[in-house]
Amino acid sequence: MKKSLILFMLSLTGLAVNAQHEPANTRELIENMYATYRDSWYQTITFAQQAEFFKDGVKQREETWYEAMDMKSGVLVIKFNSMDSGDGMIFRNDSLLNFADNKLKSKTYRIHELIVLGFSVYTNAPQTTLEKIRASGFNTEIFKQEVYDSRPHYVVGDPAKAQFWIDAKTLLFTKLKKIGQGGRTQEIEFKGYQKLGAGWIETEVLFLVDGKLFMREVYHDIKAPKTLPESFYKQYMFNQIIW
Repeated sequence: MKKSLILFMLSLTGLAVNAQHEPANTRELIENMYATYRDSWYQTITFAQQAEFFKDGVKQREETWYEAMDMKSGVLVIKFNSMDSGDGMIFRNDSLLNFADNKLKSKTYRIHELIVLGFSVYTNAPQTTLEKIRASGFNTEIFKQEVYDSRPHYVVGDPAKAQFWIDAKTLLFTKLKKIGQGGRTQEIEFKGYQKLGAGWIETEVLFLVDGKLFMREVYHDIKAPKTLPESFYKQYMFNQIIW
């Protein structure tokens, strides 16, 4: 068989594979995201961030936060202003725990959609991810494609309630939108993706309400350690959770 014919047949095979993997619904999209990165995505991550707060387009204040996360468990620890701070938050077991002066001040039910869609979707079983995004208010029966930010995207959810956007080429999360009480619109955007090992990490996160920026996060000192220290998992005293 001539070389040119072999190459032509291989190209047709490649097209067939790509067509076969084009998601037709939300389940297939989540399965593709998981299958693409499950063997290469980092399992743990640490970074610092500048948290900037705005009012009417003007920056009011800025804080430094320190964060560490384990993908499999979905546990995220956020420390305000210093690594040994007694102030911060823990997202764990679909709950948000708020700490001040090293004491637990409140505990509320909360699925952190950004952890699910931006991180654990690539390491946890697709069925687990689907259950969490449904519980977060996204209608997974509504699935479409559109161009957003000059790139093709998959869009999941009801535009009148809650939607999220996934880049069709990279399969990375880029945007979330929710309509709250009184019709107020909350949007969160992941920007500035860069490689982290064989995975990716956003370096900027924007939070908007009714189209106005009220918070911006800028990440730095980003690392993907093989393990996190025992204190991250034991969590006996908040100020002693150090990495």
